[in-house]
Amino acid sequence: DRTHLDLWVDRQGSDLQTEVERLISLGARRVDWDYPEDADFVVLADTEGNVFCVIA
Repeated sequence: DRTHLDLWVDRQGSDLQTEVERLISLGARRVDWDYPEDADFVVLADTEGNVFCVIA
């Protein structure tokens, strides 16, 4: 079974892009996704393929 997590960015400590870059540096990868025009999230996958969203 796969797990999907939603991770919320601490608005006081970081922003969405900074957090996405940090997670990618730790091994996450971007996932192709059909984003809405005003998306406040980025879809990533961990090294085992588990998908998760980083939400601002």
